[in-house]
Amino acid sequence: MVEQSASGTFDLGVTERDGVVIVSVFGEVDLVTSPRLAATAIPAASDAEAGLIIDATEVTFLSSSGLSVLLQAIGAVPAGARSAIVSTHPSVRRVITVSGLDTTIVTTPDVESALRAVRNPR
Repeated sequence: MVEQSASGTFDLGVTERDGVVIVSVFGEVDLVTSPRLAATAIPAASDAEAGLIIDATEVTFLSSSGLSVLLQAIGAVPAGARSAIVSTHPSVRRVITVSGLDTTIVTTPDVESALRAVRNPR
């Protein structure tokens, strides 16, 4: 279901690839849309025994409330499982970098790279 954020649209979905859970997020993640992201991403993360990828390739805006949800989802991943965030939009990458999230989780420009990182720890 596509919903309106404060200034745009938002949607998300959950898929699985080779056991790795992929939460795909589209549009703007802000105060209005972050509760829906939380309601989907956190339970999906808690079931991600083989790893979690947050695919934010299509995210154009990430607020602090959205960042908080990402941190909660990453924290819900089962012990021993790895996580990655896929992001290409400059403003979203900046939030990830400025927050320091990129120092605690693998960030990649595409899902294939994220899958390799989640499956093969450094």
